[in-house]
Amino acid sequence: MQLRRQFRALIAFAVVLGLTMLTVLGWSLLRTRTLLASHEASTSMALEVTGLLVLTQDYLLHAEPRALAQWQARMRRIEKAYAAAREADLPGVTRLAAVEQVQVLPELFEQLRSLADAPSDSPLLARRRELAIDRLLGAAQSLADNAYQREQEIEALQADSEHRLMALAVVVPALLLVLLAVAVALVMRRVLAPLARLRAAIDAAARGTRVAASDGAPRNEIGELAEHYDRLADALAERTAALDASEALLRRVIDNVPALIGYWDREQRNRLANADYRRWFGRSPEDMRGRHIADVLGPELYAQNKPYIEGALAGERQEFDRSIPGADGVLRHSHASYVPHVGADGRVDGFVVLVTDVSEHVRSRQALARALDEKETLLKEVYHRVKNNLQVVQSLLSLQSRSVADASARDALAEMAQRVRAMALVHEQLYQAPTLSSVPLPKYVQALVGQLAAAARRDGTVQVNTNVAEVDVRPDTAIPLGLLLTELVGNSLKHAFAAGMPGHVTVSVQPAADGVRIAVADDGRGLPIDGTAVHPPTLGRQLAASLARQLGGELRYQSSPGAGTTASVQVAQL
Repeated sequence: MQLRRQFRALIAFAVVLGLTMLTVLGWSLLRTRTLLASHEASTSMALEVTGLLVLTQDYLLHAEPRALAQWQARMRRIEKAYAAAREADLPGVTRLAAVEQVQVLPELFEQLRSLADAPSDSPLLARRRELAIDRLLGAAQSLADNAYQREQEIEALQADSEHRLMALAVVVPALLLVLLAVAVALVMRRVLAPLARLRAAIDAAARGTRVAASDGAPRNEIGELAEHYDRLADALAERTAALDASEALLRRVIDNVPALIGYWDREQRNRLANADYRRWFGRSPEDMRGRHIADVLGPELYAQNKPYIEGALAGERQEFDRSIPGADGVLRHSHASYVPHVGADGRVDGFVVLVTDVSEHVRSRQALARALDEKETLLKEVYHRVKNNLQVVQSLLSLQSRSVADASARDALAEMAQRVRAMALVHEQLYQAPTLSSVPLPKYVQALVGQLAAAARRDGTVQVNTNVAEVDVRPDTAIPLGLLLTELVGNSLKHAFAAGMPGHVTVSVQPAADGVRIAVADDGRGLPIDGTAVHPPTLGRQLAASLARQLGGELRYQSSPGAGTTASVQVAQL
């Protein structure tokens, strides 16, 4: 606040000095004007009185009416000049003659006129005439002397006033120059010099050098400003150090990230590129920064990536794969992400590039695909060989059944052949399927049921229908499911219908409320059922119950005479 007080005191002093000088100058001008008026009045009066003396002598010599009229006119001008001189009277100046001295002139002149016609031989009248002339001339001369003395005194006062005005004309500019010099010195010392030090400190800070601005600063507002700047510079230095450390840490992180990381602004010029990014394109940091993306990618690759660049600058994230040669000429595979950088105003300022080198992954995937193809080929060959071996076993069982005389033994061998055929069919479906991990359930069930119907030799009197959901099942599930359906469908075809009796058998595998429901239903003559069990418990029915438990369910029967039989299994999943 000291600088403000100093400037206020300086301004107040300048105002007071200015008002004082204006007052003195005004007073001097007014006095000069008054002196000038008084001088003019005194001069006019002296001249008029002098002229009056001349007219008096002229009248005495000639006594003409013309001289009388001129004398009276000049007297009137004398009275007017006297009144003006009285109004401009000044202290220190000889006062004007009394009013009586002015008024006696007309009286003396009248006396002189009355004696002008007196006889010249009368000594008394002549003497009286001479006395009147002397009195008139003496009074007029006294008035003239008074006017001339006053005029000289006023001229002296005018000279003094002019001297004072000249002194003011010298002193006032001198004081103003002194005041200006004081103001300039104050500004130079208290304002400009501290501001120069503050500017030097700011310039040094811009060059990265810390210079204290408050050293030697005056104890005023600029000194306080310098102290605030020093505190700000210290805080800024701390934040700059923290920012540099953070930037260095970020640089170490992004340089060690196994990916290409870069940033491109709206003009598609580089602002950031990590070590992998520069290494990929064979660029140094100085050569990378500020370079257009077309110069880095090259014309061909830039043309390929241009739609993704424009999409990112439009505010949409871009994801794509690209195979490009590196700086060493080796073809590399990459996955690129262009992420828009949206500013606080909603404007896209640029985009971040994240490119992952997936060459090893691609090569590993290609090698894995080749190995998988080889393994699938080998596994299909195994399935094919297993299917062939099972078919050989089925053929052997069929041949064996033909040479057995016992009918029950032949039936047992035939059933065993059907079970082997069901397992062989799974391997056949796996061999033909596009994938080795699952079997298409509808196709498998349709083929299995067709084989069972053909083996039963019903001559078309019994129709077998399927209602299977479009699902794929694993091989370890397809084999027990196929054996279960073989047992259930075989029982229906063998026992539910008499010779020549028409009927229907329906195989259903459909989703249910608690999982999957597997059911085989016929409209034959039915079976004897005790609760959920069928009597007598043959080997096939025992095998079916065991297969149902293997699938995670329990085999249940529903049957009545003439209404057919339904065997069902509820499992959680296939």
